[in-house]
Amino acid sequence: MDILSMPSPLEIERHFFSEILFQAFPPSGGNLKASPRCTTAYSHTGVDKDGKFQVQLQVASDDNEKTDHVLYRFKISSVGIFRWRGKVPSEPDEKDAFMERLMITGLSILYSSTRNMLQTVTGSGPYHPPYLLQPVAFVPQARKV
Repeated sequence: MDILSMPSPLEIERHFFSEILFQAFPPSGGNLKASPRCTTAYSHTGVDKDGKFQVQLQVASDDNEKTDHVLYRFKISSVGIFRWRGKVPSEPDEKDAFMERLMITGLSILYSSTRNMLQTVTGSGPYHPPYLLQPVAFVPQARKV
């Protein structure tokens, strides 16, 4: 299989972390601890007339887990300001599917940078190897008819 790299009409104008909360819980008395499970939440704006839109992603450790059993607790929120420089479909169904793909791409970019941030923070912490967020797939839910 040959895969080509080509420029995209999707641009990242800005990306930043709006919130970083991190706590490490060193083991005491030989208790074994596990890496936390994660939850994700997101929000986004629509694409404006200039092609700009915003996506926000929050990745957090599962708060339902007790802190005496996990190595870390964290919450990282990232924001991306994007611009689409290509043509947007005009048909409503095509436009909705296109917008979903744009949001999924934006979320994937933010998730990747969140993974890097978390790996950097845990890399200098008390546990090795650093914590690594596992891949996720952002997929649209089936619409109710």
